Amino acid sequence: MFQRVDQQCSKIIFWQISFWSLLFWIIWCIATTLMLLPADELPVIQLWDKAEHAITFFVLMLLAWLGYRKKLSMYWLMALLVGYGTAIECIQFFNPSRSFSLLDIVADTVGILIALFLIKLLKRL
Repeated sequence: MFQRVDQQCSKIIFWQISFWSLLFWIIWCIATTLMLLPADELPVIQLWDKAEHAITFFVLMLLAWLGYRKKLSMYWLMALLVGYGTAIECIQFFNPSRSFSLLDIVADTVGILIALFLIKLLKRL
């Protein structure tokens, strides 16, 4: 099913960028912007902070796999996203209204691992 959608979308999008990789980069830009905004400028969402991190990285991992599964292994994608989450936390350390949190990195990794589990299930189908 994913291959059929990917094939149809690749005919439409310029430079052979797949629908999934384009969607990944759109979500990545939105997530990066939100993670780097000062705390007082963030939209109010009635969700536990760690759940927000896990959901964000779950979505990013799933989209990264759909967009780049033919070019990179899911373990490389996982490593890159964990590195990205860690880098964001390091950058937040230098933002006076944000803070570095190891638990945020753990939540990011949990979201990625849940996506990996789902990916493995989908590959069996």
